[in-house]
Amino acid sequence: CSLGTATLSGNVTSGTPGQTTWGTSGSGTFANDNALSTVYTPSAADKLAGSVTLTLIATGTGNCTSSDNMVLNIQSLPSLSINDVNINEAAGNATFTVTLSAPVACDVTFDVATANNTALAGSDYTGIATTQYTITAGNTKASVVVPILNDNVLEGDEIFYVNISNAQNATFLKAQGIGTID
Repeated sequence: CSLGTATLSGNVTSGTPGQTTWGTSGSGTFANDNALSTVYTPSAADKLAGSVTLTLIATGTGNCTSSDNMVLNIQSLPSLSINDVNINEAAGNATFTVTLSAPVACDVTFDVATANNTALAGSDYTGIATTQYTITAGNTKASVVVPILNDNVLEGDEIFYVNISNAQNATFLKAQGIGTID
């Protein structure tokens, strides 16, 4: 599974082509623009435009040059977001949910790490060093569990962050969850 690429397979039905060449109206790249079968990787500009026209040109098919066009529609990647959680200090765990905006045919991976604010790793919660999580193909959710440490001290609300980064096969809508320990 490869989001962001298109596998192309051309066919020349009249004569034997001397040379074939793929072209694009966009600025993406072909793995081999002289092969009938190749892979097109859209550029950022192509993705922003939402479509490109791809052209296969065959020369040496007799006395003529023939070509055919196709429009490649490019869907944007789904986005990831993480929720905010309020948790009682004695509750045990804060469970954050990372949600994918739409299911995809590929696994979506991303990194998770916690960061201190007024709550401190080791005394208020158990920190998470950068760890890779996966939302498997066809699914839309992953849980991130942060153990909360009860220090039995009466104190005000304390805050820590759960940050998601380095997504593969997705972008970010909301990349920071706020954990409030009360």
